[in-house]
Amino acid sequence: MRVVEYETNREGKDEIFFLITTIMDPDQAGAAELAAAYAKRWDFASSLDGIKTQRGCGGVLSSKTPDMVEQDI
Repeated sequence: MRVVEYETNREGKDEIFFLITTIMDPDQAGAAELAAAYAKRWDFASSLDGIKTQRGCGGVLSSKTPDMVEQDI
């Protein structure tokens, strides 16, 4: 197991994060790359939560085809 520690400053507040990964080789995924991926993951999760809240449907989309699901989102 590998632990990656990094610091961010959001809205004037310093935060320290610790990521735990099974990717042992830093050449395969560097600390900065992992930190960026983690941030994107939370951006996506927040966006998805917003869609669920706006739709008021608990996350179930009414569309039945991939093209229509993309349009709903």
